[in-house]
Amino acid sequence: MQRRQPDASLLRAWAGYLVLSLHALSSIRLVVRDPYATAFLRQFNQVCRQGMRSFMVRALGIGVVLNAFVIHVIGANTYTAMTVLATTVVREGGPLFVALVLLLSVGPDNTTRLGTQWSNGEARQLAQTGIHPHDYLVVPRILGMAAATIILTFVFQILAVLGAVAGGMLLLDESLHQMTDALLDQVLLQDLVYTFIKSAVFGTVIATITCYHGIGSNRGAYEDRAIDLREAVSQSLVRSLFFITTFNALLAYLFYGVVLFGLYRTPV
Repeated sequence: MQRRQPDASLLRAWAGYLVLSLHALSSIRLVVRDPYATAFLRQFNQVCRQGMRSFMVRALGIGVVLNAFVIHVIGANTYTAMTVLATTVVREGGPLFVALVLLLSVGPDNTTRLGTQWSNGEARQLAQTGIHPHDYLVVPRILGMAAATIILTFVFQILAVLGAVAGGMLLLDESLHQMTDALLDQVLLQDLVYTFIKSAVFGTVIATITCYHGIGSNRGAYEDRAIDLREAVSQSLVRSLFFITTFNALLAYLFYGVVLFGLYRTPV
């Protein structure tokens, strides 16, 4: 039986993701001067607006429902409810939920816009004026997405906590002092650092992969330009999801020695 060889196109794509992300990270100094700073701020604001519209109410609702379920349905005490909230929302669920929202709301737009800019000659025009197309069109998108994902993750966590606290006080007659003390006992500095790194990685992964496929949609795999873009968007979504879940499990294991999204502890 012949051993199946790795798909060369897949390996090239993975190498392309790595090269593109390293190029963006090594070009951080560009976003402090125009025109790159303007492009960075535009992308940052766009991602923040889309993210806020998508999950502000949901974040509050998640906090209320989770707290009510743990206390009222399961019959746990306030301390246990805040432990569940800190683990599932603050540490694990928050970054992952925000990443998935941004992947679905911003990811396809990244791919189609970049594909259009490359196909209509805008990238070539930038090169003729002395501006590297990747530096202006891609680097601000990747860095802007990473920065916005960090901010949106912390906003989501704060809103979920506020929803849990408000719901506990209004619906379950829980004490604000008890809930606050229990939550502060569970959220450590290590958790905040973990959340920061995780959200930055997720934002970088989403932006890198969607931008890469937007640029790559001009290779002419299909005669119809619309089919090319649809294929690029589809591939970028599937592969972004794969890398997000992979990095999620990997980071959980590196920080806490846990697998399966940080919810199952490995035996010592």
